[in-house]
Amino acid sequence: MCCVGWKKEVSDVKDIQQPHIVKEFQVENTRIKIADNSCAEKSPEEVKQILKEAARVVQKHMAAKDLTK
Repeated sequence: MCCVGWKKEVSDVKDIQQPHIVKEFQVENTRIKIADNSCAEKSPEEVKQILKEAARVVQKHMAAKDLTK
């Protein structure tokens, strides 16, 4: 899927593409970078499913964060 939490240097892993960052923003102390590498050659339906899964991962993280307050 996508590179959630991706921190490896491209030179360390030969088969990972350089992310094509299309949007970057910050929420509190978290910097978020959106790359479209996973969607570049996908159908609209596949893109919708990728985004749905990404939203699920973020919602799960945010819910867990709220529980630790």
